[in-house]
Amino acid sequence: MTLVSGGEMCTCGKEGCWEMYASVTALIRLTREAMDRNPNSAMHNITAKRGKISGRTAFEAAKLGDAAGREVVEQYARYVADGIVSMENILQPDIIAIGGGISREGDYLLNPVKKYVTKTGYNKFMPKTKIITATLHNDAGIIGAAMTSK
Repeated sequence: MTLVSGGEMCTCGKEGCWEMYASVTALIRLTREAMDRNPNSAMHNITAKRGKISGRTAFEAAKLGDAAGREVVEQYARYVADGIVSMENILQPDIIAIGGGISREGDYLLNPVKKYVTKTGYNKFMPKTKIITATLHNDAGIIGAAMTSK
């Protein structure tokens, strides 16, 4: 699904796919870009302790009150929400579950996503889609594979 016309090149060969803005890879890219612009950000200390930038770096910095970390988290939440709004408006699902390792951020990710979905969703006459985190987080694929191999 295209999110940004003419945007980042995706591994699928298209430009601007939602994957390039709302995946953990995208979150790491946004974090790295913010760190380059903000040499005094707490994200540098967090990265030094961990040895690398991860999907949690900006979230950890934001929780410490770091402005650059908050900016990354807010931008990432907007990208996630933009894709959800498109799915909500086209498919009108009852529930959308956010999975992957970043879903462990829980309400710290869900609250801004829900805020942006409510603000930008256009179908105000349909029941609202419930947005939750997947209970299996990043383990769903491996658990599903193990269950089908019996």
